[in-house]
Amino acid sequence: MTDSPHGSGVAEAASLSVPSNPPSNPDSGDHQRRTWELELLISGAVVFALLGVPGRLDDWFFQLQLHLSKDQYLGVFFAYYYLKLIAYALIVSFCTNLSIRAYWIGLVGLHKVFPAGVRWEKTKDGPISKQLQQSHPSLPRLIELSDKASSLVFSSSFLIVFVFVFSIVLIGGAGLIAWLISTLAFEGSYLEQTMSVLVALPLGIVVICSLFDKVLIKKTRESWEGKWYVKPLATILKTFFWITGKPLSTSIQQTLATHIPRKLSIPLFAFAFIGLLGFFVVNFRLQVSDRLAFHGYALFPDTEVERSLTHGHYENLRQADKLYRHEPVIQSDIIIDAYIKLFIPYSPRRHNRDLDTLCPDTGPLPQQGFSISKVRNPVRPEKEHVDQALECLGQLHSIFLNEEAIQPQFDFYARPDTGVRGIISYLPVDGLPPGRNTLRIEWAEARDDTDADSDEPRRVEYFIPFWL
Repeated sequence: MTDSPHGSGVAEAASLSVPSNPPSNPDSGDHQRRTWELELLISGAVVFALLGVPGRLDDWFFQLQLHLSKDQYLGVFFAYYYLKLIAYALIVSFCTNLSIRAYWIGLVGLHKVFPAGVRWEKTKDGPISKQLQQSHPSLPRLIELSDKASSLVFSSSFLIVFVFVFSIVLIGGAGLIAWLISTLAFEGSYLEQTMSVLVALPLGIVVICSLFDKVLIKKTRESWEGKWYVKPLATILKTFFWITGKPLSTSIQQTLATHIPRKLSIPLFAFAFIGLLGFFVVNFRLQVSDRLAFHGYALFPDTEVERSLTHGHYENLRQADKLYRHEPVIQSDIIIDAYIKLFIPYSPRRHNRDLDTLCPDTGPLPQQGFSISKVRNPVRPEKEHVDQALECLGQLHSIFLNEEAIQPQFDFYARPDTGVRGIISYLPVDGLPPGRNTLRIEWAEARDDTDADSDEPRRVEYFIPFWL
């Protein structure tokens, strides 16, 4: 049975990147020559699977952050930040690998069709241009370089992922221990300080041990074996290596470090990390801000004003697939019911600080943080505490109907679509004139000690016109 021309061509082309001294085991040599096929298969499958991951992470984070206080938000944002960087690193790395490998396949095919390469005697360029072009790599050299570059990108991507993954594990573990210490020993206080100590102290010990190993022991001419400090030093470094996943990444890291010059490898890795970070920051800012615009609407305001309709304030105008944050909402822009159903969402991250100022004596009804709801015999708060909480929540906003201040009665409510909690009130339409009416909701955000520009609260106004 004879080989097909295509099969022999691929085998011959693939052999271009194999070292001149093949391994003694013929099976391993064939395995090395065909690793590019595995790279293409894995890269294509990973890219296809990962393309939807950033969007899923966005949905998870922006849905969850609606329910979080400031301290809880920081931990969730950290996890979201690192997971999205991992997804970006894999997508960029494997797309780059696919592109380089596709370029390599094109070069291999071209070399198979024209094994003689360029016929310089038939070119019509001038002598200087011809000399410059002849100094460029030939087809076999380009095939070799692109093959090496593709393999380097393929392996380096896993090194970047290892750094991110074990950073999540370490910081997440330290955060969990800090939370336990803060909860059990300090009644929830000093969380940031405890976290800083748990991260800085072990890291400082490891840095000191590494410097001692690298500087003192390495430069000491006398034998260090059998010294009293060797065993504790080795134990500390071994523990650190296992916790940070060194057994999985050391071979990749040291192979790259000992073969690629530092003046090239350090800028490349710095560019990769800074590029990923910058892309994430820009992408995140565009998602949480509506300030980026490209239009020619000269007479249209970019912010919400009294004579504007914002579709997020109306249930019937909201988009089903869009996540709305903490905007007050009524049922429709045209009211045909006897009552206006006004829902004002509560943002723990924005409003918790205001509650401490408005009503410091009103404690939380449930325990904040992670909890598992009790199925049987739930503990119900006293009616007095419920009334105090609703009265306090009602003080967060000033409500005006046609510029007349009103004080509606509120009840607790949780939206069935997002689970966002807030307060709801049913405003009667009796006595309102037909046509256009306007609800204005004003919230004065308290300033903390870090706001040095002004002691005045930042006022946020929502205008909700409706028609009867």
